[in-house]
Amino acid sequence: MSISVVKETVDYTWVVARQLDRVAEAASSINTDIKASMRKTLLRYYYALRQLVTLVRPVLNLDCSDVLDKVLAKLHDSNADLIEIYKVLDEIEAKVLEGLMRKHLLIRTSVLRVEE
Repeated sequence: MSISVVKETVDYTWVVARQLDRVAEAASSINTDIKASMRKTLLRYYYALRQLVTLVRPVLNLDCSDVLDKVLAKLHDSNADLIEIYKVLDEIEAKVLEGLMRKHLLIRTSVLRVEE
């Protein structure tokens, strides 16, 4: 009788990279042609970015909660400057990327031992 053992792991780098991909997809799909469409796609970007910030907060000591709360309130304001909101979200994304690069969390390295 044989027993199969399966070992599965999910590492932090993979989870962060996947969420970063979602943020990039949301950012690249922002439609600036129609105000209602831009608001909807900015909301998608906002929520993807908010989740990324939540994932990296313990590691980067990055707290953007106040800024993100203000952005969400502005997104629900019909008179808000959507381009300005877009710029703020991009700045937050840039801070997250900078922190991830500084902590070497975007590239995973492993050591291979070669015996002679």
